[in-house]
Amino acid sequence: MSDQGIHKKITLRSGWLGLVLCVFTLMMPYQGLARTAPVTPADIARVERDIVGGPWAAASNVADSKTVLYALHSATCPFCQLFMKQQINNLISVHGVDVRVLLYPRPADSLDETAWIAHERSLALIVDQMMHRPIDAPDAHSSSDLINAFNATRTAAVTASEIAENAGIVAGTPVFLYQTKSGRWMVSTGYTTASFETVRRDLGVPPLGK
Repeated sequence: MSDQGIHKKITLRSGWLGLVLCVFTLMMPYQGLARTAPVTPADIARVERDIVGGPWAAASNVADSKTVLYALHSATCPFCQLFMKQQINNLISVHGVDVRVLLYPRPADSLDETAWIAHERSLALIVDQMMHRPIDAPDAHSSSDLINAFNATRTAAVTASEIAENAGIVAGTPVFLYQTKSGRWMVSTGYTTASFETVRRDLGVPPLGK
């Protein structure tokens, strides 16, 4: 194996192992304690670099929407699953919100599947993983594109956690990042139907069911 190939494997594997502690923190039982706060001024550049530039999956029919919600989920998080059940179709189909979803890699997840989902940016594949359906994914080490996609997922997950912590709120899943109509970046963690109304209001979207 070439030195370059060895370096790529080390980068991918060390990134996977280095994410374990971050994911453990993100999946603690306090996930339901939903909170929303402004992103600190010092983190704005990180949002625009690591979050906006992350390997998000989104619906193609709202790609030109000016209202964007970044939603970082865990496949095993019940609050993430509740958000997907209650909100995502309403936000996309009824209100034209560009909901961009990314799954936090978990230590128990297949490395190949994680890299493939990030590379393909497919909402259908994210749903498959959240439903624990098998995904026919190539070897994550088989191309630099897959390695880069995995590393971008890792970077977005770590950045989102740190942004929440810096804003003074618990970094539990799900994590939402978005801009208000006035352009202010906000971070929200956890999910309940009632607490998410704050996010909908900030996005200029009517209450659920209205």
